[in-house]
Amino acid sequence: MQAVVALRALARIVAAFLEGRPAPTAEALGEELGVPSQPVQELLEALAEQGLVASSGVEEEGTWLVARDPSRVRVAEVLETLEGRKSKLALVARTGNDRMVDRLLEALDEERRGSAYNLSLRELAERGAELEAAVETGLVGEARVQPS
Repeated sequence: MQAVVALRALARIVAAFLEGRPAPTAEALGEELGVPSQPVQELLEALAEQGLVASSGVEEEGTWLVARDPSRVRVAEVLETLEGRKSKLALVARTGNDRMVDRLLEALDEERRGSAYNLSLRELAERGAELEAAVETGLVGEARVQPS
């Protein structure tokens, strides 16, 4: 659920940026997403710690902006951030099982990073706008998730 809320919020923040609209607040994002604003605020703060978004203004009243070029941030990076794998804390592998888990997770991350579906946040927002247009024109059945 965290990943869904974070990616949907990021897609809205990036769309506002690309379309020249005002940056959204956590409260506005919560309303649009149908979730309380507090969890949205907490997710955005976690993403801000990793340099993916930035707040302008006082915490809960501030708006949220992209902190980096959305063409250079990919979905896999966001997911890794949320999963804590981009954290500076290192957990020492103490057993063979620990090392196996670490290798497995790294291999899965590599697969995800190399996936054709690992869109940039810009691509995600642009394709979302295309899908919205397809819904409005009644062509939603033709809109599919396509690899990049």
